[in-house]
Amino acid sequence: MTGHYLSPALAGQSMPLTTAALSTVEALIHGQIRNAVLDRHLPPGAKLPEGDLCDLFQVSRTVVRKVLLILEQEGVVALPPNRGAFIWTPSRLEIVEAIDVLRLVAGESVKRLAGARKDVRCRNHRLLQRHCGAQQEMAERGSREQHRLAIEFFVLLVQLGGNRTLWTIQERVLVSLSHGLHLFQRVLLAHDAFQQPVIDAMGKGDGATAAQALDAYIGTIADSLRFPENEDRRPHLGMILQVGEGDAPALHRTRRAEKAADTVEALKSMALRKDWA
Repeated sequence: MTGHYLSPALAGQSMPLTTAALSTVEALIHGQIRNAVLDRHLPPGAKLPEGDLCDLFQVSRTVVRKVLLILEQEGVVALPPNRGAFIWTPSRLEIVEAIDVLRLVAGESVKRLAGARKDVRCRNHRLLQRHCGAQQEMAERGSREQHRLAIEFFVLLVQLGGNRTLWTIQERVLVSLSHGLHLFQRVLLAHDAFQQPVIDAMGKGDGATAAQALDAYIGTIADSLRFPENEDRRPHLGMILQVGEGDAPALHRTRRAEKAADTVEALKSMALRKDWA
Protein backbone atom coordinates (compact mmCIF):
# COMPACT_ATOMS: atom_id res chain seq x y z
CA MET A 1 0.00 0.00 0.00
CA THR A 2 0.94 3.59 -0.16
CA GLY A 3 -0.17 6.81 1.40
CA HIS A 4 -0.09 8.06 4.96
CA TYR A 5 -2.05 7.62 8.14
CA LEU A 6 -4.39 9.93 10.00
CA SER A 7 -3.09 9.16 13.51
CA PRO A 8 -0.52 11.68 14.83
CA ALA A 9 1.30 8.72 16.36
CA LEU A 10 1.87 7.38 12.84
CA ALA A 11 2.87 10.74 11.35
CA GLY A 12 5.40 10.31 8.56
CA GLN A 13 4.88 6.55 8.38
CA SER A 14 4.16 5.18 4.93
CA MET A 15 1.89 2.20 4.59
CA PRO A 16 3.71 -1.05 3.78
CA LEU A 17 3.90 -1.39 0.02
CA THR A 18 2.46 -4.75 -1.00
CA THR A 19 1.91 -4.43 -4.74
CA ALA A 20 3.47 -1.77 -6.96
CA ALA A 21 5.02 1.67 -6.68
CA LEU A 22 2.64 4.55 -7.33
CA SER A 23 3.24 7.97 -8.80
CA THR A 24 2.11 11.06 -6.90
CA VAL A 25 -1.27 11.27 -8.61
CA GLU A 26 -1.82 7.50 -8.36
CA ALA A 27 -1.02 7.61 -4.65
CA LEU A 28 -3.51 10.47 -4.23
CA ILE A 29 -6.34 8.54 -5.90
CA HIS A 30 -5.45 5.39 -3.96
CA GLY A 31 -5.40 7.23 -0.64
CA GLN A 32 -8.64 9.12 -1.26
CA ILE A 33 -10.61 6.01 -2.15
CA ARG A 34 -9.12 3.94 0.68
CA ASN A 35 -9.74 6.67 3.24
CA ALA A 36 -13.30 7.19 1.99
CA VAL A 37 -13.92 3.51 2.74
CA LEU A 38 -12.30 3.58 6.20
CA ASP A 39 -14.15 6.80 7.09
CA ARG A 40 -17.42 5.12 5.97
CA HIS A 41 -18.17 7.59 3.21
CA LEU A 42 -18.16 4.81 0.60
CA PRO A 43 -20.15 1.73 1.68
CA PRO A 44 -19.49 -1.83 0.53
CA GLY A 45 -21.17 -2.36 -2.82
CA ALA A 46 -20.77 1.25 -3.98
CA LYS A 47 -19.83 1.49 -7.66
CA LEU A 48 -16.67 3.32 -8.73
CA PRO A 49 -17.24 4.37 -12.36
CA GLU A 50 -13.95 4.75 -14.22
CA GLY A 51 -15.18 7.73 -16.20
CA ASP A 52 -16.22 9.64 -13.11
CA LEU A 53 -12.88 8.96 -11.43
CA CYS A 54 -11.07 10.15 -14.55
CA ASP A 55 -13.08 13.38 -14.53
CA LEU A 56 -12.63 13.98 -10.80
CA PHE A 57 -8.86 13.56 -10.86
CA GLN A 58 -8.25 14.69 -14.46
CA VAL A 59 -6.33 11.53 -15.32
CA SER A 60 -6.50 8.81 -17.96
CA ARG A 61 -8.30 5.49 -17.65
CA THR A 62 -4.91 3.77 -17.57
CA VAL A 63 -4.05 5.54 -14.32
CA VAL A 64 -7.45 4.80 -12.77
CA ARG A 65 -7.30 1.12 -13.76
CA LYS A 66 -3.85 0.70 -12.24
CA VAL A 67 -5.06 2.12 -8.92
CA LEU A 68 -8.22 0.01 -8.97
CA LEU A 69 -6.18 -3.16 -9.58
CA ILE A 70 -3.98 -2.38 -6.58
CA LEU A 71 -7.02 -1.64 -4.43
CA GLU A 72 -8.48 -4.98 -5.49
CA GLN A 73 -5.32 -6.77 -4.36
CA GLU A 74 -5.57 -4.97 -1.02
CA GLY A 75 -9.18 -6.04 -0.45
CA VAL A 76 -10.67 -2.56 -0.84
CA VAL A 77 -12.27 -2.97 -4.28
CA ALA A 78 -13.89 -5.82 -6.20
CA LEU A 79 -13.50 -6.02 -9.99
CA PRO A 80 -16.02 -8.56 -11.29
CA PRO A 81 -15.54 -9.23 -15.04
CA ASN A 82 -17.40 -6.84 -17.33
CA ARG A 83 -19.15 -5.10 -14.44
CA GLY A 84 -16.73 -2.37 -13.41
CA ALA A 85 -15.36 -1.60 -9.95
CA PHE A 86 -17.21 -1.80 -6.63
CA ILE A 87 -16.25 -1.37 -3.01
CA TRP A 88 -15.72 -4.94 -1.84
CA THR A 89 -18.49 -6.58 0.19
CA PRO A 90 -17.13 -9.33 2.47
CA SER A 91 -19.16 -12.33 3.52
CA ARG A 92 -20.05 -13.01 7.14
CA LEU A 93 -17.40 -15.76 7.23
CA GLU A 94 -14.71 -13.41 5.91
CA ILE A 95 -15.55 -10.84 8.60
CA VAL A 96 -15.44 -13.45 11.36
CA GLU A 97 -12.11 -14.77 10.06
CA ALA A 98 -10.71 -11.23 9.95
CA ILE A 99 -11.59 -10.81 13.63
CA ASP A 100 -9.86 -14.12 14.45
CA VAL A 101 -6.68 -13.04 12.68
CA LEU A 102 -6.84 -9.65 14.40
CA ARG A 103 -6.90 -11.41 17.78
CA LEU A 104 -3.80 -13.40 16.91
CA VAL A 105 -1.73 -10.60 15.38
CA ALA A 106 -2.68 -7.84 17.82
CA GLY A 107 -2.47 -10.19 20.80
CA GLU A 108 1.07 -11.19 19.94
CA SER A 109 1.98 -7.55 19.36
CA VAL A 110 0.88 -6.35 22.80
CA LYS A 111 2.80 -9.16 24.52
CA ARG A 112 5.98 -8.17 22.68
CA LEU A 113 5.49 -4.47 23.40
CA ALA A 114 4.92 -5.20 27.09
CA GLY A 115 8.19 -7.15 27.16
CA ALA A 116 10.28 -4.32 25.72
CA ARG A 117 12.82 -2.28 27.70
CA LYS A 118 11.38 0.32 30.06
CA ASP A 119 12.52 3.27 27.94
CA VAL A 120 10.93 1.72 24.85
CA ARG A 121 7.71 1.07 26.75
CA CYS A 122 7.63 4.71 27.88
CA ARG A 123 8.10 5.93 24.29
CA ASN A 124 5.37 3.59 23.02
CA HIS A 125 3.05 4.66 25.84
CA ARG A 126 3.40 8.32 24.81
CA LEU A 127 2.64 7.50 21.17
CA LEU A 128 -0.39 5.40 22.05
CA GLN A 129 -1.71 8.10 24.37
CA ARG A 130 -1.26 10.65 21.60
CA HIS A 131 -3.29 8.44 19.28
CA CYS A 132 -6.08 8.04 21.83
CA GLY A 133 -6.22 11.78 22.34
CA ALA A 134 -6.75 12.38 18.63
CA GLN A 135 -9.35 9.62 18.48
CA GLN A 136 -11.27 11.03 21.42
CA GLU A 137 -11.25 14.49 19.83
CA MET A 138 -12.68 13.11 16.58
CA ALA A 139 -15.36 11.22 18.49
CA GLU A 140 -16.40 14.34 20.42
CA ARG A 141 -16.70 16.23 17.13
CA GLY A 142 -18.75 13.44 15.61
CA SER A 143 -16.27 13.15 12.76
CA ARG A 144 -16.34 10.07 10.54
CA GLU A 145 -12.55 10.00 10.81
CA GLN A 146 -12.97 8.46 14.27
CA HIS A 147 -13.69 5.18 12.48
CA ARG A 148 -10.35 5.28 10.69
CA LEU A 149 -8.50 6.13 13.91
CA ALA A 150 -10.12 3.16 15.66
CA ILE A 151 -8.73 0.93 12.92
CA GLU A 152 -5.31 2.62 13.06
CA PHE A 153 -4.95 1.76 16.76
CA PHE A 154 -4.36 -1.84 15.70
CA VAL A 155 -2.00 -0.70 12.96
CA LEU A 156 -0.02 1.24 15.56
CA LEU A 157 0.33 -1.82 17.79
CA VAL A 158 1.95 -3.81 15.00
CA GLN A 159 4.00 -0.88 13.66
CA LEU A 160 5.55 -0.26 17.09
CA GLY A 161 6.60 -3.91 17.16
CA GLY A 162 8.65 -3.39 14.01
CA ASN A 163 7.53 -6.52 12.14
CA ARG A 164 6.73 -5.32 8.63
CA THR A 165 5.29 -8.66 7.51
CA LEU A 166 2.75 -8.63 10.35
CA TRP A 167 2.08 -4.99 9.54
CA THR A 168 1.15 -5.91 5.96
CA ILE A 169 -1.09 -8.77 7.12
CA GLN A 170 -2.75 -6.50 9.65
CA GLU A 171 -3.54 -3.90 6.99
CA ARG A 172 -5.44 -6.42 4.85
CA VAL A 173 -7.30 -7.80 7.87
CA LEU A 174 -8.32 -4.33 9.04
CA VAL A 175 -9.74 -3.41 5.63
CA SER A 176 -11.99 -6.49 5.84
CA LEU A 177 -13.00 -5.55 9.38
CA SER A 178 -13.75 -1.98 8.31
CA HIS A 179 -16.08 -3.26 5.57
CA GLY A 180 -17.81 -5.47 8.14
CA LEU A 181 -18.22 -2.67 10.67
CA HIS A 182 -19.76 -0.42 8.02
CA LEU A 183 -22.23 -3.11 7.03
CA PHE A 184 -23.23 -4.62 10.35
CA GLN A 185 -22.14 -2.50 13.32
CA ARG A 186 -25.20 -1.18 15.14
CA VAL A 187 -23.52 0.12 18.30
CA LEU A 188 -20.99 2.96 18.24
CA LEU A 189 -18.20 2.16 20.70
CA ALA A 190 -16.15 4.50 22.88
CA HIS A 191 -12.93 2.95 21.61
CA ASP A 192 -10.56 4.94 23.81
CA ALA A 193 -12.21 3.52 26.95
CA PHE A 194 -11.38 -0.01 25.78
CA GLN A 195 -7.91 0.89 24.52
CA GLN A 196 -6.70 2.60 27.70
CA PRO A 197 -6.43 -0.59 29.85
CA VAL A 198 -4.38 -2.19 27.07
CA ILE A 199 -2.04 0.81 26.90
CA ASP A 200 -1.62 1.04 30.68
CA ALA A 201 -0.83 -2.66 31.07
CA MET A 202 1.78 -2.55 28.29
CA GLY A 203 3.37 0.50 29.89
CA LYS A 204 3.75 -1.46 33.14
CA GLY A 205 5.25 -4.43 31.32
CA ASP A 206 2.26 -6.66 32.13
CA GLY A 207 1.81 -8.59 28.91
CA ALA A 208 -0.80 -11.01 30.26
CA THR A 209 -3.11 -8.25 31.45
CA ALA A 210 -2.59 -6.28 28.23
CA ALA A 211 -3.48 -9.32 26.13
CA GLN A 212 -6.55 -10.01 28.26
CA ALA A 213 -7.76 -6.40 27.95
CA LEU A 214 -7.16 -6.48 24.20
CA ASP A 215 -9.09 -9.72 23.81
CA ALA A 216 -12.01 -8.16 25.70
CA TYR A 217 -11.85 -5.10 23.44
CA ILE A 218 -11.89 -7.15 20.24
CA GLY A 219 -14.70 -9.26 21.70
CA THR A 220 -16.73 -6.09 22.25
CA ILE A 221 -16.13 -5.08 18.62
CA ALA A 222 -17.31 -8.52 17.47
CA ASP A 223 -20.40 -8.32 19.70
CA SER A 224 -21.32 -4.93 18.20
CA LEU A 225 -21.96 -6.59 14.83
CA ARG A 226 -25.51 -7.61 14.02
CA PHE A 227 -25.58 -10.07 11.14
CA PRO A 228 -28.90 -10.73 9.38
CA GLU A 229 -30.45 -14.03 10.44
CA ASN A 230 -31.27 -15.15 6.90
CA GLU A 231 -28.16 -13.88 5.17
CA ASP A 232 -27.82 -16.89 2.85
CA ARG A 233 -31.43 -17.01 1.69
CA ARG A 234 -31.79 -15.36 -1.68
CA PRO A 235 -35.40 -14.60 -2.65
CA HIS A 236 -36.56 -14.47 -6.27
CA LEU A 237 -36.64 -10.69 -6.59
CA GLY A 238 -38.39 -10.79 -9.95
CA MET A 239 -41.39 -12.53 -8.41
CA ILE A 240 -41.43 -10.44 -5.24
CA LEU A 241 -41.09 -7.10 -7.02
CA GLN A 242 -43.19 -8.20 -9.99
CA VAL A 243 -40.60 -7.08 -12.51
CA GLY A 244 -40.93 -8.72 -15.91
CA GLU A 245 -38.00 -9.74 -18.07
CA GLY A 246 -38.49 -6.74 -20.32
CA ASP A 247 -38.46 -4.36 -17.37
CA ALA A 248 -35.33 -5.74 -15.72
CA PRO A 249 -32.66 -4.06 -17.92
CA ALA A 250 -34.18 -0.62 -17.36
CA LEU A 251 -34.40 -1.25 -13.61
CA HIS A 252 -30.79 -2.38 -13.50
CA ARG A 253 -29.61 0.62 -15.47
CA THR A 254 -31.47 2.95 -13.11
CA ARG A 255 -29.98 1.31 -10.01
CA ARG A 256 -26.47 1.38 -11.48
CA ALA A 257 -26.88 5.06 -12.26
CA GLU A 258 -28.06 5.74 -8.70
CA LYS A 259 -25.08 3.89 -7.20
CA ALA A 260 -22.68 5.73 -9.48
CA ALA A 261 -24.18 9.07 -8.51
CA ASP A 262 -23.94 8.18 -4.80
CA THR A 263 -20.26 7.35 -5.23
CA VAL A 264 -19.47 10.60 -6.99
CA GLU A 265 -21.24 12.61 -4.29
CA ALA A 266 -19.36 10.74 -1.54
CA LEU A 267 -16.02 11.48 -3.16
CA LYS A 268 -16.91 15.12 -3.80
CA SER A 269 -17.99 15.54 -0.17
CA MET A 270 -14.47 14.71 0.94
CA ALA A 271 -13.18 17.80 -0.90
CA LEU A 272 -10.84 15.84 -3.13
CA ARG A 273 -7.69 17.78 -3.86
CA LYS A 274 -6.49 18.30 -7.40
CA ASP A 275 -3.30 20.18 -6.58
CA TRP A 276 -0.91 17.23 -6.67
CA ALA A 277 1.26 18.83 -9.34
